[in-house]
Amino acid sequence: MREYIVKADKLKKVYSSESQKIIALKEIDIEIKKGEFVTIMGPSGAGKTTFLNLVGCLDRPTSGKLDILGCDPTKFNEEKLSRIRVEKIGFIFEDFFLISFLNALENVQLPLIFARNYKNNNRPRDLLKRVGLDHRLTHFPNELSGGELQRVAVARALANNPEILLADEPTGNLDSRNAQELFNLFRDLNREKGLTIVVATHNIRLGYSADRVIHLNDGKMEKDERLAK
Repeated sequence: MREYIVKADKLKKVYSSESQKIIALKEIDIEIKKGEFVTIMGPSGAGKTTFLNLVGCLDRPTSGKLDILGCDPTKFNEEKLSRIRVEKIGFIFEDFFLISFLNALENVQLPLIFARNYKNNNRPRDLLKRVGLDHRLTHFPNELSGGELQRVAVARALANNPEILLADEPTGNLDSRNAQELFNLFRDLNREKGLTIVVATHNIRLGYSADRVIHLNDGKMEKDERLAK
């Protein structure tokens, strides 16, 4: 059994254009074990989103080694990377990215359809019940509150039973109550299911509700705190 979900060794990411070169990550070393609940914290431009994009196989590193779920994503073509994203990784973003003309249940069904895994599958309905939205199954995004929209996004991210859940500033469009409820949900999913969760956040109070806080600044890892619970 794999002990680590993520292993990054001297991971570097450079974005280049004709006029400038931006080093978003500067040879960072990070290991995340299976079952950990980790937050990535730091100011804007620290490298949080870049790190999540690399872990989520949405982008490729410039140099260094990266092991995700026992695989080296730099050796895969786009078709293989897409398959890993669909089957192994759940994504949650600051903007909910729900399909406006689909209701809550249909939005959660989408990943299963993309993975060709939708046959008499009750999982979307069960997930919406798990996030407290079993009474909103047929409501469309414009009929849901911000907190409800994000909970639909969480259910959608869990549809294919991913091995790792990645969330990039998931509370950015939520008020403090809904933000706290979302982090409580993350904590419950981590404890009940052993789900590995990595969240990038600016929110210091919420960030410290995880098991571990990794601080990035200017593309470098400044501190790695393991919190007593």
